[in-house]
Amino acid sequence: MSNQYHLADGSPRYGHRTEASRAGITSPATVRVEEAAEGAARLGLDDMAAAIDRRLGSAWADTQDAALASLRQDNPEELAAARELVKLHLGSQRQWRLKAQAVRDQQFAGLVARRKASGSAREILALRLGLLLALIAPPAYIVATDSLPLRRCAVSGASGTV
Repeated sequence: MSNQYHLADGSPRYGHRTEASRAGITSPATVRVEEAAEGAARLGLDDMAAAIDRRLGSAWADTQDAALASLRQDNPEELAAARELVKLHLGSQRQWRLKAQAVRDQQFAGLVARRKASGSAREILALRLGLLLALIAPPAYIVATDSLPLRRCAVSGASGTV
């Protein structure tokens, strides 16, 4: 069982092959399966979110591809090897998300350091706290000072008496 995507002659393991293929010609996207899995392990949350948005917004995501289903059915050993590679490099979905969060944090580490150094991190925190108070304070005030006359008017208006 081989984990290589390309066969010895340079043609893809899956997909359309012709008799005219020569060993010297390789496709421009020659990549080992392990490299693809390692690359996926280095994706950040933003990259994953963009990929998910693209998939959910595409019509092809709603239909099952007959060619892919037949490849999975006809090649169970390669499918099992691919799943093991994914499990080895990415782990579970939760582990992948945690790794992606760590990658995103690492990508934004320079930005966070600059904001802390310039003092804008405190300004942003103060703005967030102010927004929180602005959004919570009016409903809390209304609930805390629920006046009795408003309740009487609502009750008397509902019964038909003024």
